[in-house]
Amino acid sequence: HTYYGTQGIKNFLNDLVKGKNRYEVCNPKILYWPVDNTGQAYSDYARLFPKSEKLVTHTKIIYAKFEDKYLFGVHWQRDIKNNNQPISRFQLDECERLSESELKDRLYQISPVKAQEFLN
Repeated sequence: HTYYGTQGIKNFLNDLVKGKNRYEVCNPKILYWPVDNTGQAYSDYARLFPKSEKLVTHTKIIYAKFEDKYLFGVHWQRDIKNNNQPISRFQLDECERLSESELKDRLYQISPVKAQEFLN
């Protein structure tokens, strides 16, 4: 296996130390939510990237229960793409590890309406 890109060494070391099957027990999921420009997360994004804020239409949310935490990652996108592509262990390595309450808080920051629908 070849490890490409700027994360190649990091990915190799994670495979070496943690094993290639480190996320085998978790069942990662992807949510695609339309951008809620009233959400706190979008406000933070728009402040950091003012020129690209109008180009973003969706958020790709990766989450999975792993051990006693939740893996959580958010990617701002122009459209929904790679809908059927599996989530790689390298993507899961980049996710934050959150408690259940922190996960709920982050979902509400992205879109209060979609979070309420999802959590109920």
